[in-house]
Amino acid sequence: MRTVNAAGEIGNRPLNEAVGQGHLTVVQFLLDHGASIHETNDKQMTALDIAKLLGRDDIAEVLNG
Repeated sequence: MRTVNAAGEIGNRPLNEAVGQGHLTVVQFLLDHGASIHETNDKQMTALDIAKLLGRDDIAEVLNG
């Protein structure tokens, strides 16, 4: 069984993917179900790093708690 923190093909976690695709509601869902904001992908980027890179201040705010 896969977890909400499982790494995909290029090391992205479900949270990284949701942020990258701009899905705020999915980001919140994953956080509510135990997704870690500290996990990194193969480029050593966290979900917060991705949100900042993409200019998604709304998502960054949610990730910062």
